[in-house]
This record gives sequence, structure tokens and C-alpha cells, in this order.
Amino acid sequence: MTLTTSATPPVSALSPGAKALGLFLAALALLLLLALRTVFSPPAQLEASEGEAHIRFTASRSSVLLPGECVAVQWEVGGIRAVHLNDQPTVGRGEGEACITPASETQPRLRVRLVDGSVREYRLEIGIGVRRAENWFLGGLALLLVGAAGYVLAAPRVGKWLSGLRPLARRAVRVLEGAVLLVVVLAVALEMGLRLYFTHFGTERERVMYLYSQEDIRHRVGMMMPMPYVNYVAWPEYAGHNRLGYRGPEVEIPKPDGVFRIVALGGSTTYGISTSWEDAYPAQLQSRLREEYGYTHVEVVNAGLSGYSSWDTLANFAFRVLELEPDLVIFYEGINDVQPRAVPGECYRGLNPMRGLNPTRGLFERPQIPISSALYRLLAIPLGWMADPSALDSQYSSFPVECPMDSLTDERIQQNPPVYFERNLRNLILLVQGNHIQMALSTWTYNRNAENGALSPARQAAVTEHNEIIRQLADEYHLPLYDLDATDFWQTREYWVDVDAIHMAVPGTHEQARRYAAFLVEQELIPPPA
Repeated sequence: MTLTTSATPPVSALSPGAKALGLFLAALALLLLLALRTVFSPPAQLEASEGEAHIRFTASRSSVLLPGECVAVQWEVGGIRAVHLNDQPTVGRGEGEACITPASETQPRLRVRLVDGSVREYRLEIGIGVRRAENWFLGGLALLLVGAAGYVLAAPRVGKWLSGLRPLARRAVRVLEGAVLLVVVLAVALEMGLRLYFTHFGTERERVMYLYSQEDIRHRVGMMMPMPYVNYVAWPEYAGHNRLGYRGPEVEIPKPDGVFRIVALGGSTTYGISTSWEDAYPAQLQSRLREEYGYTHVEVVNAGLSGYSSWDTLANFAFRVLELEPDLVIFYEGINDVQPRAVPGECYRGLNPMRGLNPTRGLFERPQIPISSALYRLLAIPLGWMADPSALDSQYSSFPVECPMDSLTDERIQQNPPVYFERNLRNLILLVQGNHIQMALSTWTYNRNAENGALSPARQAAVTEHNEIIRQLADEYHLPLYDLDATDFWQTREYWVDVDAIHMAVPGTHEQARRYAAFLVEQELIPPPA
């Protein structure tokens, strides 16, 4: 009897297609790692103190992949006279973009002029991924893997190309289907992972960039937020704002017993755009009255906001400030009502809905978000396919009217009298007095010796007209008036920032508060504490 044995067939090795797919996926993983090393690079940040000045300067990423890509930058400085971002004058707090190129001078730079006149420069170092040796190594390795995948897939079949074209095509389709399925699975996994990471571990800026919808951003982020009838108000979630949308600490409603509440009305020169909230004149006025005069029961609320004209201030008082139950309001504004006069006469005087409104202020807007996918936005923002929602603090568009708003001229300012400024201020006075509230007026002043951003002769003349209206209405309604513009205040250079003729540096806001405090006490506008 013959015994036969059968050998167990050997386990077959991986097919060339599987090997090629593995190499290709390894290359894809390296390229993804290369991109993520840049996209997820930690924020670049810098904080410094120089005497009374404090500087905070940050960028959303410390690295970009390609030259020309942009990063979102934020800055907040206080106790200074002027600040420049990449040689462009700006205010003490803001957000913007900086596009990075190999030249060192295009790195984000903040140049600050201190109160004593000295200059300091702060630079954020943002790396460029394609210029780093380790990134070249990863990219080269990925290319080698792709080449190896092609070789593994093609080499065994070169001799059978003509006779085996159809089976090869079928196999290629199967490999392609598998690769597509794997890519889809990886994309879904990445999308879920990114959302999980940003939700639980990401910063607020990253959630704005990659997660929040248009509606989320509208209700969560920005220095300003839309408000019916008032146009826009201070955003409660912004640093230095309280939950009621005013600049400064929280305000109790109803007003506590024994509190004498003063509300400061105006534009950016009341808000204090070039200073921290503690150094803006309303906060300093409260400190002076409490510490130097013993009026510990006084509370000063800063209800000013950048861009507010007399129109905005009137609406803001009627619909918001009255609920604060103020005992005294102070009005300080005069420049923001110049811009509404720089429009064509038919827009200023005709039957037009823009009459009296600032044409550079309109509906509050945000950039559109075309796709809500976190993965898409992770790639699209660095590549410039969509705007970075976190880089834009706010945008305004004009109301749809038939009047040209793109050419605002000084000649038109002279042709359009300040009828709306007088009307709005008169109505504000009547509304304040009708609610049995005391009101004090101040003329508005500016730096007549400004080297940068000096007011044109037409705008200076307009401010003079507005101040004269303030004086006339103070006399007509028997209101206390501090004529700041008639003093030597404007002559002191240290009181002003260097970027324009309008906004005060910290010494100026402190001196303004000191003078107002002395005036209020002298006029006996504040009762002594109980």
C-alpha cells in the first residue's frame, strides 16, 4: 500500500496592489502630518510690561505652510501714546491679518511709543513650513513612498500589459474603490476627531475658525454686536465689556440704594479705544471722585462706543441707557457727526433714509461661511478659499440707497449744515430732562498740533460748529458745560496718541477725568454720600 501525503499550501504573501495601497497610504499620512504640523502649530504670543504700559501681542499660529499665507493677529496695549502694526498706525486694541513671506520685515511687528516718548518694537516669529529642513525630509520621504507604490504596482505587470490589460483594469478599479472608501472613512474620522478636539480642548478662536456656524458667530464673537434701532452695541463677551454691553465692570439693575450713577455718552473718545478700560476717562472719573473727593457712592458707566454719532447716542440712551437709572449723564462727542455731512446734498437733505446717518456705518455683518465642515475649514482658511471668521472683528455695509457713498469730500461738509447734530442733541437733552435726570455737556477737543492724521480745515471748521451748538444748547437749557476745547488741554503733546489727532493717550484721559471730577464737584452736581 502506497501512502501519499499532501503538503499544506504556503500562506500567500500580500498582493502587489495591497502593498502599493499601503505605501500610498503611508505617503498620504506623511503629507497629512506635514500639513497638521503647520495648521496645528501653537499660537505665537508675546506679553510685556514697560512701566505703566502693558503689551499683549498674539498670532493664531506660529507657522504657515507656504509664503504668502496669512495668520490672524490680535493686540491689546495700554499706557502708551501710539501703536503701529507693521508700520501702519492703529489703535490700542484690535484684530487683523498678517501675511508671512521670507523677508523678516513682513513678520508681524508691533511698534509702541511709550508715554515718555521712547519706542519699543515687538515681533512675533512665524515660521514658513516649506523652508524647514524637517518638512523637506517628510515631503521627500512621502514622494519616495509614492514612487515605491507605483513601482510595486506596475513592475510585475509590465510584461503582461498587452495581454492582461482587462484584469489589470479590474484590479485597479478595485484598488481605487478601496482607496476612495478608505479616504472617506479617514475624512469622517478626522471630521469627528477635529470637532471633538476643538469642542473640548480648543481655544475660543479655534472654535470660531473651525466649528461655529454663521449664527453661532453672530451671537458669540466680536467687539460689537447688532442691536435693533441702535445699530450696534458693545459685545458682552468681548474682553473688558460687561454682560449688559458696556465697557467696564458689571452694572447692577435695578440700581442699588445709595448709589449715584453717572453715565458717560459718546463715541470712541469716550469708550477709550486707545486705552484699556481702566484708563478710559469714565473709569478714571469714578476713581478720582471716590479717592480724591470721598464720593464713594459714585459709579460711572462707560456707555460710549466707537463710531457712535449723536444719532446712535440718542437711540442708545432711549432704548438702553434709561434702564440703568442714571442720576447724571455726560455728553462728550463732536467728530463722528462730521462724516454724515460729507455726502452729496441730495443724500443729506433729500427724501433719503440715510439723512443724518454716518455712511461708513451700516448693518453689522460677518464673512459668510460656505461649508460648515471643520476639516474643510481647516484646509480652506490657510489656502485662502474662505475668510477667517476669527480675524475680522466687524464689518459694516451701507444701506442700499441710490446715493454714491464712495466719495466723501470736504467740500460737501461745508455745504451741509449740522442740522442733524443739533436736532439729535436737542432731542437727547429733552429726553434726559423729561426723565428727571441731570445732564452735563462738554465741548469736544482734538490735537491741533498732530503730525499724523491731522484734521483737514473743513473738518476742523465742522468741529467748531458742533462745539458752538453744544454751547448754545447748554445756555438754552441751563445745563452745566465744561468747555474743554476752550482750554489749553489740546496743547499738551503727551495727552495725545501719535496716530491721529482725535484719540487721547493715557495721560490725556487721566487729565480729562481729573478736570471733569473737579468741575462736577465745583458745580455741586453730586450729592455727598449718605
